[in-house]
Amino acid sequence: MSEFANLINQINDSIRTNGRMEITGAVLNTVLNAMVSSLGKNFQFMGVATPETVPGTPDENVAYIASEPGSYANFIADFTLAAGQMAVFLYKGSWSVQTLSVGKNYDSTIATITSNVSALLTFKTRISRDLGYNAAEKTITLTAGETGKYVKCSTRSAVANANFNISAPFDVDACDELLIKTGYNPSDNSHKALDISVIALYEEIQRTRTVQEKDGSNNPLYWVVEIDPETGQEIITDQKTTVDTGYPCYVQETYTEQRYLPNNEDRFVAIPDSGYYVANIPQSCKCVVSYKPGVSDLDVIVVKHGALANLTSQLFGTYERTAVAEALSALFYALDAALAGRGHLGNATAGNLDANEYTKNLYPTILYGHGVPSASVTPENLPAGLPWDGIPVFIGQQYINLDAASAGLYYAKGVNAVSDWVNA
Repeated sequence: MSEFANLINQINDSIRTNGRMEITGAVLNTVLNAMVSSLGKNFQFMGVATPETVPGTPDENVAYIASEPGSYANFIADFTLAAGQMAVFLYKGSWSVQTLSVGKNYDSTIATITSNVSALLTFKTRISRDLGYNAAEKTITLTAGETGKYVKCSTRSAVANANFNISAPFDVDACDELLIKTGYNPSDNSHKALDISVIALYEEIQRTRTVQEKDGSNNPLYWVVEIDPETGQEIITDQKTTVDTGYPCYVQETYTEQRYLPNNEDRFVAIPDSGYYVANIPQSCKCVVSYKPGVSDLDVIVVKHGALANLTSQLFGTYERTAVAEALSALFYALDAALAGRGHLGNATAGNLDANEYTKNLYPTILYGHGVPSASVTPENLPAGLPWDGIPVFIGQQYINLDAASAGLYYAKGVNAVSDWVNA
């Protein structure tokens, strides 16, 4: 049996119609390898042909393969390769062709694989984000904001104490976890009565107040007062002076109010007798730290957690936390998929269906108004913002004329003119 016949037999044995109507990469690889082995030195492989390829008249035995649908008249007159087929063109004095079916085209298969891989990567990202860390730890170096003070829990204010400083505010993100060495130790008798807030949220609020106006040298200003020579009454002018006339000039002043909101006690935990605290910050904000100069470590370590890890760490142990995170991540993924499919019901069937209104391309399927359908009669139930020229939007659309004198039902037989409305 010739090598060519052996190749055909191997193709027929390896590639056949199956339930999926497709050829796997492994089978195709086997066939192509066999093709090269069978053709060997007797044929020179010239590459992949397209409908535009002009092979000419070779002076030796050559072979081409082709998969792009179209006419290959340059090889064999009137030969057309159909979609889902592969052709082998052989020249040995004259051109011959053999075709085989490859089922679904690979663009569709690759698109499906790409979609599935993307979905898996999304799932992995959700688990990574929601289960645990989603950023590398970083360090914030504290600098002094207010010296000789600390933040008092009960009053939410800065209290004078020469042993402490309040750091300058720094930014943290939601679910950041901070490791801080403050120099404050509740076991120290000198610290017990301080009611100190180790870490506090920092807020700046813009406010206005009425104050006496001042000049460039910070001198208070007053309205100039004149005496009416005839009546002896005081007349307040629109002139200003630094002389106290008894009539101060008042203005509205905008100022920034700074305040501290001590972090909830259940959000930070002391590491006993170490001076270290672990603080969990629930929202993006600015924070300050009450620390002891010369004793505290001014480098605050910041670790960012996923939101779910932050939540479950308050409720469960490590193993339970993992199970909850994975379950909720899967649920989030399923919800995302469901939301992505909103509005694509396909061939939906329902026993009882209750709806206020049905629309197509945003237009109601049944319009109504006073008067026959026309450009000048705008339907009363036409959603705001939609254009109206009296022409039906889609075939089968209905219009009810509510006018008592000319009431009637119209249906759309076309979408080209107002006359496409037909009185039923």
